[in-house]
Amino acid sequence: MSKRPSPRFLNFRTRYLVHGNATLAAKEARYKNPNVMGPRLASHPIVKAALQAKQGVALSHAIADRTERQKFWTQTMRDSTLDMQHRQKGSELLGKSEGDFIDRLEIESTQVGQILGQVVSILKSVIPPEFWGKVAEELAPVIAVYGNNNAGLS
Repeated sequence: MSKRPSPRFLNFRTRYLVHGNATLAAKEARYKNPNVMGPRLASHPIVKAALQAKQGVALSHAIADRTERQKFWTQTMRDSTLDMQHRQKGSELLGKSEGDFIDRLEIESTQVGQILGQVVSILKSVIPPEFWGKVAEELAPVIAVYGNNNAGLS
C-alpha cells in the first residue's frame, strides 16, 4: 500500500469501525477475496489506531472519573429523600476518596534504632556466620540512616 491510503482502504476502515466485522467490511468495500483481505486489512496500523481511538472514546464515556464519583457521592450524601444508610455510605465513600480515614502511626527515630537493633540480633541468631558478612553489608546503609551505631552489625 502506498504512503497515502486509498479511498477503498479508508472505506474499509470506516465500515470496520461501524460493525467490527473485517470480512464484511472488506466485502462492502468491494475487495476481492474479503475472507483474506478483511483480516489482513484489520491488522493494518492505521485501522488498529482508529479502532483504539474509537474504543478510548467509548471507554472514557463509560467509566466515571474521580471527579464524577465524588460529585455523585456528595449528591447522595446531601439528598434528604434517601434513607440515612445510603446517605452515610455516600459520605463514607467520599471521605475515603479524600483520605479522611487514613491511620497514621508515628514512630520516633530512637524507637526505629531500637527496633533495628532487635532485628539485627534476631538475624544474627538465625543466619549462619559464613553469610553474615554479606547480610551486614546490605544492612549497613539502613542502619546508618535509621539505626544507632550499636546495632551490632560487626
